[in-house]
Amino acid sequence: MSEEISTIEEVKDANTFDLGAFMTQKIKYPTRSESVVLDRDVVLRAHEIAEEFADLDGQFRESVKESATGDPELEVRAEALKAQLEATLAEAEESKLTFEMRGVAPKVWRQFDKSIRQKHKIDKNATAEEKYEMQIVQSGEIDIEMVFRNTVKITDSNGAEAQTTREQVASLRDLLDEREWVKLVALANRLTFEVENLDLAIGSDSNFL
Repeated sequence: MSEEISTIEEVKDANTFDLGAFMTQKIKYPTRSESVVLDRDVVLRAHEIAEEFADLDGQFRESVKESATGDPELEVRAEALKAQLEATLAEAEESKLTFEMRGVAPKVWRQFDKSIRQKHKIDKNATAEEKYEMQIVQSGEIDIEMVFRNTVKITDSNGAEAQTTREQVASLRDLLDEREWVKLVALANRLTFEVENLDLAIGSDSNFL
């Protein structure tokens, strides 16, 4: 009888597993990198050159309709702009920071989201304008926390690694060109929330996989 019980237990063990250990071994969050440039003058110049190049490209496409080879003068201008952009991007390297980021667990962002909203609570008796201003404060603080919590490391163009605090990330938000800061926020949100959206996509589309 004891042998039968032992056999049953062995079969039972073979068909069960430790959920806690499984989660610890299998849970993984995506890691990606994003680079930003601190020199706001360089960032603006790069955007201006890109806009001018896009306009020039449009003009060239129109000229092709009139002549198969297009306007040669526009090609010359395009080459000059390309050289300017390459020089500007080389200059950008001097103030470039690369953020390696990893998505965080839902429990983590829910906790700091709740904490921030409680700290910067919206007064129900506040005016519409005051409520709106407080919502902006909440959103800004959540963005800072999200970028900070998602950041694994920050390196400069030489590969040196920075020691980072939340206060420094908050300062970075105020110093960076808005377009550069948005890149970090967008990546942090994508790494954290796209993992959850995968379950929704699979559930809503039987042909997903």
